[in-house]
Amino acid sequence: SNVYDSDSSDESILHIRNVEVYKNEMLDEWWEEIKIGQSKLMCQLDTGARACVMSEKDLMKVEPSVKLKVTNKKLISYSKHQIKPRGSIHLRVQYKDIKLLVKSYIIEGDHVPVLSGATCKALNLVKRIHILD
Repeated sequence: SNVYDSDSSDESILHIRNVEVYKNEMLDEWWEEIKIGQSKLMCQLDTGARACVMSEKDLMKVEPSVKLKVTNKKLISYSKHQIKPRGSIHLRVQYKDIKLLVKSYIIEGDHVPVLSGATCKALNLVKRIHILD
């Protein structure tokens, strides 16, 4: 699922690809169990994503008593389907010994949690490698 965060206007637009996940897909290397808030979630690592996205259902698992901030951002899938996030929230995220405070957009439905490229890099989940001939 790709998420692009464009801040070119007051009402920013985030582009996402619709995510349908099957159990066997969660076994590949682009998934990782991450501690978020009070619990752990299997998250999709998306180096092309510019924002983190989570469903309301998953938010209730990790931080059941939080209040969302209103957001003017819109999610738009590549099939042009618009999703208005319920809001945004800063969540405590931990992978191994690295702890971050990460802004996430909360949406309705059964979307998998997506970690942005910047978050993946900050958690040392991905690294850019330059190869010179």
